[in-house]
Amino acid sequence: MLILTQSDVRAVLALREAIPIVATAVVENAAGRADVPPRTYLRVPPVDAGCLFMPGYLPALGSLGQKIIVEFPRNGERGLPAVSGLFILLDEQTGLAVAVMDAGYLTVLRTAAVVGLAFQQLAPSAPRTAALLGTGSQARGQIQALAEVLPTLCELRVWGRRRAAAKALVDEAAGLGVWLPIRVVDSAEAAVRGADVVVAATAARDPVVDDAWVSPGALVCALGSYTPEAHEVDSATVGRAAKVVADSRASVLASSGELLIPIAAGLLAAERVVELGAVVAGEQPGRESDAELIFFKSAGFAALDLAVGKAVAERAAAAGLGVEVDLLR
Repeated sequence: MLILTQSDVRAVLALREAIPIVATAVVENAAGRADVPPRTYLRVPPVDAGCLFMPGYLPALGSLGQKIIVEFPRNGERGLPAVSGLFILLDEQTGLAVAVMDAGYLTVLRTAAVVGLAFQQLAPSAPRTAALLGTGSQARGQIQALAEVLPTLCELRVWGRRRAAAKALVDEAAGLGVWLPIRVVDSAEAAVRGADVVVAATAARDPVVDDAWVSPGALVCALGSYTPEAHEVDSATVGRAAKVVADSRASVLASSGELLIPIAAGLLAAERVVELGAVVAGEQPGRESDAELIFFKSAGFAALDLAVGKAVAERAAAAGLGVEVDLLR
């Protein structure tokens, strides 16, 4: 079994390479050829924490395994990451462990890749301005996706509840050589108004995107919330969208307040939610006009981790990275 650290994962797979890999995952999932059971959320009340268990099997890529993500908010007091995890890849012929790797960055990478794929399929033809709400690890991945996929952007406006965190995020992006002009703004409204692409990557339980701020032809992407009670985007925005697209229809309709709340309010019919994989495969239309408001929801699902995790393990093994351990000794 190969053990891979976060630095190993970062070293072997770039975002631009991950986008076509997740495209395979969403197409296979939309076609019903991926076995992805509903994820299990386990609460740990004594420390107000939780664990997500996400198993799956992606036959097209021969990828079998499980991701475990833990969220322990009080870890910051201990100097530890609040969100961490493991991805376990199993051999589809024997069931033996092939690789175990850090899943923190793996999650950032696969989420940036699937949202980048959504940019390719659903963004206006030549977006000029983008808004990013949030300053955590997922926000860092989204800056990379915006810069990688949308070369016509002239400005990215970043907002976070703590201005210092937003400033640090912008400084970090500049230090990594991101070409995209980025500036910090003082409110979510200042970020969203007039933006062609809006990305919400926050931990908010209540909307940080107000419908009154959203341009008629924008692409609005939400990826921070994943529980039935939480939604980052105003339900009115979701309800008036010309198209509502999900990375996994089953995943979002099972657990995403972003869609469950407007459905319960009668603002959205569940039948209107389509799979990104069906759009990629040409079975559902993507953007048909720059006048369309399109809403994309990524709640994440195991097929994304299976596809990206398998590619990471194969590339790391070929590069001689990681530590080999024999668990059967």
